[in-house]
Amino acid sequence: MVDRRKGFPLKKTFKFRLSLFIITITLLLFLLLTFILSIFYQWLFIKKGFLVLGQTGEFLSSAIQNAIVSLLIVIAVFLIGIYVIILYIAKRFTGPILRMERYVKEMSASGEIEPLKFRATDEPVLHSISEGINAIAHRLERYHKLLKEVLTYLDEGKGDRAQILEKIRREIEE
Repeated sequence: MVDRRKGFPLKKTFKFRLSLFIITITLLLFLLLTFILSIFYQWLFIKKGFLVLGQTGEFLSSAIQNAIVSLLIVIAVFLIGIYVIILYIAKRFTGPILRMERYVKEMSASGEIEPLKFRATDEPVLHSISEGINAIAHRLERYHKLLKEVLTYLDEGKGDRAQILEKIRREIEE
């Protein structure tokens, strides 16, 4: 099997749910920004009160304005960071799952049994899953060979049926 993992797109349903989640977070953060901007707008009226204080009022006014602008920049960077992290995590988990899905489909369609492998950097639980799938695939391959051998014996009339059944029983019990 060729490793085509890098080209796997996200599934449409997962992509929809992920987009919905991101949109919800974005809307919540937009509401937060709106709240902050409304405070800033109210600040403009408070600023007029600082003008009465003279030079001290101007200093306080510019310091608070700079703090609000810095806060808005930090929130924008935070939103972009969240979006990038969510996409990275989604691809990190859906990539191996899509690899397993493709492996099972190709194995069932072609009948060829190859071991399922994951990258060393993938989650450890995926490696244990692949070990289980590979053990099942190995057992299926062994039973398939046994079945072919039994059918060949039966077609050629070789051996007693009781001996063949005993051989099958021993192979299955191993």
